[in-house]
Amino acid sequence: MIDYTSQPKDNNFSINKHSLQAVFGIPGVVFYDSVISDNLILLSARLKGKTAKCTCCGKRSKSVHSSYTRKLTDLSVTGRAVKIILKVRKFRCRNSRCSQTVFSEQHLPLTQKYSRLTDRTSHYLQRLLIEVSSRKGEYISDLFSIKQSSSTCLRIVKSIEMPDYQELTTIGIDDWAYRKGKSYGTIIVNAINHRPVELLKGRDKEEVADWLKEHNSILYVTRDRSSSYSNAIKSGASKASQIADRFHLVKNLGDHIAHEIRMEYKTIKSSWLAHRKSLYKSKENNSCLSSGDNENTSDSQYNKHTNSVNHRKQELFNRIHELKKKQQLSKSNCQCFKY
Repeated sequence: MIDYTSQPKDNNFSINKHSLQAVFGIPGVVFYDSVISDNLILLSARLKGKTAKCTCCGKRSKSVHSSYTRKLTDLSVTGRAVKIILKVRKFRCRNSRCSQTVFSEQHLPLTQKYSRLTDRTSHYLQRLLIEVSSRKGEYISDLFSIKQSSSTCLRIVKSIEMPDYQELTTIGIDDWAYRKGKSYGTIIVNAINHRPVELLKGRDKEEVADWLKEHNSILYVTRDRSSSYSNAIKSGASKASQIADRFHLVKNLGDHIAHEIRMEYKTIKSSWLAHRKSLYKSKENNSCLSSGDNENTSDSQYNKHTNSVNHRKQELFNRIHELKKKQQLSKSNCQCFKY
């Protein structure tokens, strides 16, 4: 049960220790005090345990030398910013052979050295900021009550650890545009999980070959039809098998079909005309057998239709010139003319 201690002067209240631990609990961290106002939650915390390991020799000490505080930003709650005032103790190292006489206790479950954010806040911002620009990230972080400057947003993104690609075996290579039609680079993708591995500034043979030489575990490379990539793979990963990806296989097939159609277009056209003529003749014969009337052929029907259209056009032409001579031609009259 939350214990609210009202302070009517500034509308502040606090939460008891058990509720704090349940809501904000982090392994190895004790929350022992809180102050909650309209737009801020201020938490006091310390690390569990009476001893700490020396950062130099690794031996434990329980002799406290002094303490200091760190102010950390945590994830917001109900639109309120959350700040943690962390009490950090300094211990004396009692190992006579150790060069470190005083050391600070480590608080890895909560935050990293020199960081002003908790680990969970850093991970949250990394997932968010990787999708937007630094300026947009500054604006969005302010909406979430964990405001960071644009330069800090960039540092958070740069702090994301890159996965280890030492055991990379299957990749895909293609070009991508810095500016379409102007400048291009090379993108390398893990073909197993479809995640990008590297972005190279250019698409030259030498640059791609140098990257492949640094990753000698690659066995299969999917690529487009570019000869420069083919030569780069032969130079940088001679043992790797080159594979044309599905998109370019379909593109190759379509190009070859289009080429064959262009080469045989005259033959195809003449065959189609002959086929159409035979269809017309068969229809004409069927019409003659059924009705005995030889005048209802496709050619005569076409001629009748053409003559009818030409006749209507001529009538329309004559009417327009008559109105023009009488100076009665206007926009309203023209809208009535149809053929």
